[in-house]
Amino acid sequence: MPAAEITTTRTVHAPRQRVWDMLTQAEHIALWWGPNGFTNTIQSMDVREGGLWRYVMHGPAGADGSPGTDYTNWIRYTTLTPPAHMAYAHGGDDPEHAEFHATIDLQDLGERTQVTLRLLLASPEQQAQLVAAGAVQGAEQTLARLGAYVSATPDAECFRISHSFNAPLAAVWQAWSEPARFAQWWGPGGSTLQLKTMDFQPGGLLHYAMCWGGVPAMWGKFVYGQIVPQQRIVFTNGFSNEAGDTTRAPFFDDWPLQVLNTVTFTEEGGQTTVALHGGPICATPAERSRFAENFESMLQGFGGTFAQLEAYLLRKE
Repeated sequence: MPAAEITTTRTVHAPRQRVWDMLTQAEHIALWWGPNGFTNTIQSMDVREGGLWRYVMHGPAGADGSPGTDYTNWIRYTTLTPPAHMAYAHGGDDPEHAEFHATIDLQDLGERTQVTLRLLLASPEQQAQLVAAGAVQGAEQTLARLGAYVSATPDAECFRISHSFNAPLAAVWQAWSEPARFAQWWGPGGSTLQLKTMDFQPGGLLHYAMCWGGVPAMWGKFVYGQIVPQQRIVFTNGFSNEAGDTTRAPFFDDWPLQVLNTVTFTEEGGQTTVALHGGPICATPAERSRFAENFESMLQGFGGTFAQLEAYLLRKE
């Protein structure tokens, strides 16, 4: 029995199997794991008893503008009972010794799931240290982000756009997946792209600035989730600053900080159709409302972006 523990419980609006998938699939957990403002780079994830999950958690920038801190993490799974229970050891810079052990239990409530996270600690002193370091708030925020992720905007309320290109699927996929090609077309008509980082893999970061002559650059970033070659790309996107920190939209305050997008690719008769749909996650009702009010402007923006992709593909021919 542990000498002390920290327990956090939250009910999320999703069935238990879906929540289990969010915990055990790298392309999903990269997008929500950790406290508010943190992002993740997944190095490896072997979900089996004895398997190891390695990742780096990137902290947000300080209030004084100082860069965020990177935290090395590893998790070794000790017990897996899908889709109800997992236990694991959690460590940091020391690859041999765990800092603490933890369990996650999922109680089936039909269309909802009760998630219970327990940190199992060696002593009351360790418990006091973690509480002082913000472990309680961190655990609560992590489960809140899980809840927001699994209860993202329903499909019926998502923005949608599609376009068919006179180009083979392989060429269109290259334009989305290769930095040198992506930089030549992403963004509305009249803009150019300054590509700072593009790590095209689950958990990878795309950090860029859209530029127009005579006005300040507009910075944004993606965090890639699921990637199925020549079929699907899932990513979150939002506005950022030059350092890569998430910021509010420059044109109004109540724009959602994160939008979850799915892009699909299909080929028929020598043409490739690209379809995108997206909706806010971790959003307030006001943010969701603002997003829905701007479908027309998003149609214009993405329409211009797809027009630039079409022109690029024609040049490549």
